[in-house]
Amino acid sequence: MNETYQKICTAIQEADALLVGASNGLSITEGLHLFADNQAFEELFGDLKRKYGLRCILQGMAGRWPTEEEKWGFWSRLIHHYCGLYQPTPVMQDLRAIVGSKDYFIITSNGECHFEMSGFAPEKIYEVEGN
Repeated sequence: MNETYQKICTAIQEADALLVGASNGLSITEGLHLFADNQAFEELFGDLKRKYGLRCILQGMAGRWPTEEEKWGFWSRLIHHYCGLYQPTPVMQDLRAIVGSKDYFIITSNGECHFEMSGFAPEKIYEVEGN
């Protein structure tokens, strides 16, 4: 094992508690890429991409929709797919295993509840941007 990784593993093992910081990079590893015009975006929002010229999820989140129905149609599809259908990914399962039984606190700019849905205690999660 690389010496740097060994030092990290030792530090985690010896720590009394862990502070986990996560942002968009973690979401991207789970398949939620707010800025990408990728296959996942095409599969979920291809119709809206063609109809309104959307290039990414973030553009849809900030978009000026012609009607409330279309706006909330976009949001309901987004929330249903990335929250309602969510199953813990290997990334979150690995993080849960690393934390193990240690005390921890999570601070994240991600707002899709994946930490809580992956078994982390809600009172130990601060979602800076809310959910």
